[in-house]
Amino acid sequence: MKISFITRGLIGALSFLGITFYSAPLVDLFAKNDAALRSMANEAVFYFAFAYIFSFVNIICSSFHTAIEKPFESAAIAFMRSLALITVFLLILPIIFGDKGIWIATPTAELSCFIISLSLLNKSLKKMNSGLIRAQLKLNQVN
Repeated sequence: MKISFITRGLIGALSFLGITFYSAPLVDLFAKNDAALRSMANEAVFYFAFAYIFSFVNIICSSFHTAIEKPFESAAIAFMRSLALITVFLLILPIIFGDKGIWIATPTAELSCFIISLSLLNKSLKKMNSGLIRAQLKLNQVN
C-alpha cells in the first residue's frame, strides 16, 4: 500500500504539474490560430488538472477493496468516480459557476470520491486489524 501511494502520488503530482505548466504547446497543436479556442482550452486544462491530485487515491482504494474481496466497496468507488458524482456535478456546477462549472465537475467529483474512498479504506483497515488481533488471541489461547 505504501509503495502504491508513493508511486501513484508522484505520478499524480507530476501529471498535475506537467499539465498545468506545459499544456500550452499541447493546446496549440489543436487550436492552431484560434486565440479564443486556445484561451478556453488552456483554462479548461488548468481546472481539469486538479483531478489528478485526487484520482490516484480513488484508484488505489478501489483496487485495494478488490484485492481484499470487497467487491461492493470497490465497485462503489469506481462507479462514483466515473459516473455518479461527475453526473451530479455536471448538472449542478454549471448552474452555479457557468462554463467554469463544466471544467471543475471532474476535479470536484474526484475530491468528493477521495473523501469517501479514504473513509471506506479506513473502515476496511480497522476491520482487518481487529480481525488480525482476534486471530492472534485465538492462536495464543491454543498455545
